[in-house]
Amino acid sequence: MAIPGWIEDRWLTKRPNPETGKRERTKLWGKCLRYRVCGIPGVRKRSFETKDEAKTWLNDTIAAIRKKNFVDEREGEVLLGDYITQEWWPKQDYDELTALTMERKIFKHIVNTALGRTPMYVIDDDHLLEWKKELKARGLGDGSIVVIWTHLSTVFKSAVGKRIAKNPC
Repeated sequence: MAIPGWIEDRWLTKRPNPETGKRERTKLWGKCLRYRVCGIPGVRKRSFETKDEAKTWLNDTIAAIRKKNFVDEREGEVLLGDYITQEWWPKQDYDELTALTMERKIFKHIVNTALGRTPMYVIDDDHLLEWKKELKARGLGDGSIVVIWTHLSTVFKSAVGKRIAKNPC
Protein backbone atom coordinates (compact mmCIF):
# COMPACT_ATOMS: atom_id res chain seq x y z
CA MET A 1 0.00 0.00 0.00
CA ALA A 2 1.48 3.31 -1.05
CA ILE A 3 1.01 6.27 1.25
CA PRO A 4 0.19 9.39 -0.70
CA GLY A 5 2.15 12.57 -0.30
CA TRP A 6 3.95 15.05 -2.48
CA ILE A 7 6.10 18.15 -2.34
CA GLU A 8 4.67 21.33 -3.76
CA ASP A 9 6.79 24.29 -4.90
CA ARG A 10 4.79 27.29 -3.75
CA TRP A 11 6.91 29.89 -5.58
CA LEU A 12 6.56 28.59 -9.14
CA THR A 13 3.56 27.48 -11.17
CA LYS A 14 3.12 23.73 -11.66
CA ARG A 15 3.06 23.90 -15.43
CA PRO A 16 5.34 25.92 -17.68
CA ASN A 17 3.99 28.85 -19.66
CA PRO A 18 3.18 27.47 -23.15
CA GLU A 19 4.74 30.51 -24.81
CA THR A 20 8.03 30.69 -22.88
CA GLY A 21 8.34 27.05 -21.79
CA LYS A 22 9.28 28.25 -18.27
CA ARG A 23 7.46 28.01 -14.97
CA GLU A 24 6.36 31.43 -13.74
CA ARG A 25 6.48 32.98 -10.29
CA THR A 26 3.35 32.77 -8.15
CA LYS A 27 1.96 35.45 -5.82
CA LEU A 28 3.73 33.66 -2.95
CA TRP A 29 7.21 34.20 -4.45
CA GLY A 30 9.55 35.08 -1.57
CA LYS A 31 6.69 35.59 0.93
CA CYS A 32 6.61 32.19 2.60
CA LEU A 33 8.53 28.96 2.95
CA ARG A 34 8.96 27.61 -0.56
CA TYR A 35 8.25 23.87 -0.33
CA ARG A 36 5.17 22.30 1.22
CA VAL A 37 4.47 18.64 1.88
CA CYS A 38 0.83 17.85 1.08
CA GLY A 39 -1.52 14.97 0.51
CA ILE A 40 -0.93 12.69 3.49
CA PRO A 41 -4.33 11.76 4.98
CA GLY A 42 -4.70 12.89 8.59
CA VAL A 43 -1.47 14.93 8.51
CA ARG A 44 -1.47 18.71 8.37
CA LYS A 45 0.49 20.33 5.55
CA ARG A 46 3.97 21.39 6.49
CA SER A 47 6.28 23.93 4.82
CA PHE A 48 10.07 23.98 4.49
CA GLU A 49 12.80 26.25 3.20
CA THR A 50 14.55 23.66 1.06
CA LYS A 51 13.39 20.72 -1.00
CA ASP A 52 15.84 18.44 0.83
CA GLU A 53 14.22 19.31 4.18
CA ALA A 54 10.80 18.59 2.69
CA LYS A 55 11.96 15.22 1.26
CA THR A 56 13.51 14.18 4.56
CA TRP A 57 10.38 15.08 6.53
CA LEU A 58 8.11 13.36 4.00
CA ASN A 59 10.18 10.15 4.11
CA ASP A 60 10.43 10.19 7.92
CA THR A 61 6.70 10.82 8.23
CA ILE A 62 5.79 8.00 5.85
CA ALA A 63 8.07 5.63 7.79
CA ALA A 64 6.47 6.68 11.10
CA ILE A 65 2.96 6.26 9.68
CA ARG A 66 3.82 2.75 8.48
CA LYS A 67 5.06 1.92 12.00
CA LYS A 68 1.86 3.51 13.35
CA ASN A 69 3.74 5.93 15.60
CA PHE A 70 3.47 9.26 13.79
CA VAL A 71 2.43 12.24 15.87
CA ASP A 72 2.73 15.75 14.46
CA GLU A 73 4.94 17.53 17.02
CA ARG A 74 2.91 20.70 16.46
CA GLU A 75 0.07 18.99 18.33
CA GLY A 76 2.36 18.70 21.36
CA GLU A 77 3.04 22.44 21.46
CA VAL A 78 0.10 22.82 23.85
CA LEU A 79 1.15 23.56 27.42
CA LEU A 80 0.68 20.62 29.77
CA GLY A 81 -1.54 22.71 32.07
CA ASP A 82 -3.74 23.82 29.17
CA TYR A 83 -4.08 20.24 27.95
CA ILE A 84 -5.16 19.12 31.41
CA THR A 85 -7.66 21.93 31.99
CA GLN A 86 -9.12 22.14 28.48
CA GLU A 87 -8.98 18.57 27.17
CA TRP A 88 -8.18 15.93 29.76
CA TRP A 89 -9.97 17.00 32.95
CA PRO A 90 -13.35 17.80 31.31
CA LYS A 91 -13.51 14.20 30.00
CA GLN A 92 -12.94 12.60 33.40
CA ASP A 93 -15.88 10.96 35.15
CA TYR A 94 -15.17 10.18 38.79
CA ASP A 95 -17.43 10.14 41.82
CA GLU A 96 -17.64 13.54 43.49
CA LEU A 97 -15.22 12.86 46.36
CA THR A 98 -12.56 11.26 44.15
CA ALA A 99 -12.88 14.05 41.58
CA LEU A 100 -12.49 16.72 44.25
CA THR A 101 -9.36 15.10 45.71
CA MET A 102 -7.81 14.51 42.28
CA GLU A 103 -8.63 17.99 41.06
CA ARG A 104 -6.91 19.59 44.04
CA LYS A 105 -3.75 17.56 43.59
CA ILE A 106 -3.60 17.85 39.81
CA PHE A 107 -4.28 21.57 39.62
CA LYS A 108 -2.10 22.52 42.58
CA HIS A 109 0.88 20.25 41.90
CA ILE A 110 0.88 19.86 38.10
CA VAL A 111 -1.09 22.61 36.36
CA ASN A 112 0.15 25.45 38.58
CA THR A 113 3.84 24.56 38.34
CA ALA A 114 6.65 25.19 35.89
CA LEU A 115 5.89 21.76 34.42
CA GLY A 116 2.31 22.84 33.73
CA ARG A 117 3.64 25.85 31.79
CA THR A 118 5.83 23.65 29.56
CA PRO A 119 4.84 22.44 26.07
CA MET A 120 4.03 18.74 26.21
CA TYR A 121 6.37 17.66 23.45
CA VAL A 122 9.49 19.01 25.20
CA ILE A 123 8.87 17.39 28.59
CA ASP A 124 11.58 14.82 29.29
CA ASP A 125 13.45 13.22 32.20
CA ASP A 126 15.14 16.49 33.18
CA HIS A 127 11.82 18.33 33.40
CA LEU A 128 10.28 15.53 35.46
CA LEU A 129 13.23 15.35 37.88
CA GLU A 130 13.12 19.12 38.36
CA TRP A 131 9.36 18.94 38.97
CA LYS A 132 9.80 16.18 41.57
CA LYS A 133 12.41 18.32 43.35
CA GLU A 134 9.91 21.19 43.34
CA LEU A 135 7.28 18.94 44.95
CA LYS A 136 9.73 17.79 47.64
CA ALA A 137 10.70 21.42 48.31
CA ARG A 138 7.00 22.14 48.91
CA GLY A 139 7.12 19.57 51.70
CA LEU A 140 5.22 16.76 50.00
CA GLY A 141 5.98 13.23 51.18
CA ASP A 142 6.97 10.34 48.96
CA GLY A 143 3.48 8.81 49.10
CA SER A 144 1.82 12.00 47.88
CA ILE A 145 4.40 12.39 45.12
CA VAL A 146 3.71 8.82 43.92
CA VAL A 147 -0.04 9.56 43.73
CA ILE A 148 0.54 12.80 41.82
CA TRP A 149 3.05 11.04 39.53
CA THR A 150 0.39 8.42 38.75
CA HIS A 151 -2.08 11.17 37.83
CA LEU A 152 0.55 12.82 35.62
CA SER A 153 1.35 9.53 33.90
CA THR A 154 -2.36 9.00 33.24
CA VAL A 155 -2.59 12.45 31.64
CA PHE A 156 0.39 11.73 29.38
CA LYS A 157 -0.95 8.27 28.52
CA SER A 158 -4.16 9.87 27.25
CA ALA A 159 -2.14 12.19 24.99
CA VAL A 160 0.02 9.48 23.39
CA GLY A 161 -0.76 9.13 19.71
CA LYS A 162 -2.65 12.43 19.61
CA ARG A 163 -0.37 15.06 21.15
CA ILE A 164 2.88 13.22 21.91
CA ALA A 165 4.62 10.10 20.61
CA LYS A 166 5.39 8.53 24.00
CA ASN A 167 4.69 8.94 27.70
CA PRO A 168 7.72 10.63 29.35
CA CYS A 169 6.79 9.11 32.72
